[in-house]
Amino acid sequence: MFFLLSKNNPIRSGIREIYECFSNVGSELKPRRCAMRNPLKSRMSRLTLVLVLVLAVTAFAVTQSVLHMGVSHDTVEHLHSAWLYSQGERPYFDFFQKQGPILWVMLQPVLELAEEDPGRAVMNGALFMSIFFVITLLGMYFLAKEVLPRGVDGMWALLAPTIAIASPTLVGNFMAVRPDGVMFAPLVWAMFFFTKYYRDDTKRNSLFWAGLLFGIASVILLKAVPLAFVLGLFLIAISLKRREWKGPVLAMIGFALPLTVFVFWLWQTDLLGAFYYFNVVFNAQLYTHPPQKVWMGIVELVVRDTERWLELLTIGSFAYIGYAIFRLRRRYFVPIGVVVFATLGMIVNHAMPWYNYFMPIYIGAILVAPAMVVWMVDRWKARLERLPVPILATIVVAVFSLNAHLDTATLAPRIDSQMRTLAKLSEQSECPQPPNHPIFVHDCYRVWYNRDTYLYVFRALHQEGRIPEWVDDLYRSEYAVSPPTILRPTVATLSDVDSP
Repeated sequence: MFFLLSKNNPIRSGIREIYECFSNVGSELKPRRCAMRNPLKSRMSRLTLVLVLVLAVTAFAVTQSVLHMGVSHDTVEHLHSAWLYSQGERPYFDFFQKQGPILWVMLQPVLELAEEDPGRAVMNGALFMSIFFVITLLGMYFLAKEVLPRGVDGMWALLAPTIAIASPTLVGNFMAVRPDGVMFAPLVWAMFFFTKYYRDDTKRNSLFWAGLLFGIASVILLKAVPLAFVLGLFLIAISLKRREWKGPVLAMIGFALPLTVFVFWLWQTDLLGAFYYFNVVFNAQLYTHPPQKVWMGIVELVVRDTERWLELLTIGSFAYIGYAIFRLRRRYFVPIGVVVFATLGMIVNHAMPWYNYFMPIYIGAILVAPAMVVWMVDRWKARLERLPVPILATIVVAVFSLNAHLDTATLAPRIDSQMRTLAKLSEQSECPQPPNHPIFVHDCYRVWYNRDTYLYVFRALHQEGRIPEWVDDLYRSEYAVSPPTILRPTVATLSDVDSP
């Protein structure tokens, strides 16, 4: 798919030649000329056609895999929050939430088309998220191409998006209806423009787009703010060394634009104070954790939820980033390395390091993978110089992906039928909880999901005197009826908690 976007590729020229051949049937064009121009005579063209066919079949398998994935807690949570928002209810005041409202605004057309059918709503949600997944894959291709050594065939960058779709777990996290999947689209493109400037400091305008896209990602999910902050410090260090400040000023202007619009909108809708309290204060209380226990939680998560090959790829990419920067003097890997290690720093101070918190690390590893494979192939150049290695490598990864996603597609029924089953189960409960929730119903309480965990946080904040009067008026009737004993839930009891 990405290869077809490039100019002067053998597929497009081959199709053009075949068209010219058949359009001249019956004319004086000699059959021999058609045969001589047949692109299938070229070994490279045959391999390219095989690549396109394999990627097409893989795309079909990934689609089937997505359609048969389990309905996640977060998908139901955000679809229901978006529906409550469409009914005129205000987040934080009329119903509990601890994330920003931008996603719920964006989901309004999804709910309109669903016509209050839970199954259709989940299917529409998956289609909605697929748009941002494709944008992210495109950004990964161009960013992976940007960090390839000069003179290397750009087709190597095809490996990055192909590896990304090779993991059903990664695809599942991208396709779940949550802010993370939307945030990664502008985040990856922001990294592309930042790396473009870092590699060529004459392209200062790239920093404006990097800042703008980082700002959009931060508006969608505050998780992007620490990454933008760390890269901002890195940019200041670069500017001090280069004695050039036009680029950083452009980056700050771009970053400030979406944030200013977002803050003004929150202020106009009287959500600014509530947004800050629940997204910053409440989440800070929820996600604090004794440092000595953090690594145990990370190990438990990785061992339970991650494909082993992805772990090995990540370790190898980490090693290559260090080798490329310090041994090969390829400084353009530094921005990716900064984001990867900044994410790792965020995780080790996190109470519940769920899988989606590792996504920037895995994406960084995948982006570096093509350059790492090129370096490995270069060491065996004499044996491989006659082989179209980028195409062969992409075919191998795509076949692996095809097998993985076909296995996933056989494990569960389609998500629309899953959702209808869950909706029927929820009718047996007076106060349904995600994912067993019909989406298009009002709830018994303001804190309508993960009640035990979140009411614990309210009680802890109350005990510390950190609950404003307006929050206390809204939620005291719910958290005050629970036993007053403060017991910190363990990682195991928080397995269904979503991420901020």
